[in-house]
Amino acid sequence: MSSILGLTTWLSQELPRELDDAIVRPGWLGLGMFLALVAACFFLFRSMLRQLKKVDFVEEPEERPATPPDPTQRPTNGGV
Repeated sequence: MSSILGLTTWLSQELPRELDDAIVRPGWLGLGMFLALVAACFFLFRSMLRQLKKVDFVEEPEERPATPPDPTQRPTNGGV
């Protein structure tokens, strides 16, 4: 428990100002937003999988010509 208190004390201390103020860093808010987006994507993906499992799809076989085409005959549409 004391390690958690030590960590929160260390995180709450102000960092030295030797960094340039013009540089913007994401910080804890950026990390929180990123984790929230990851969680939202996880739940959306799980929901999509549930919906896809409900789909009943039976693929019908392709209709093939009754007789195979004669390779010696030329196409009737002008060869295009």
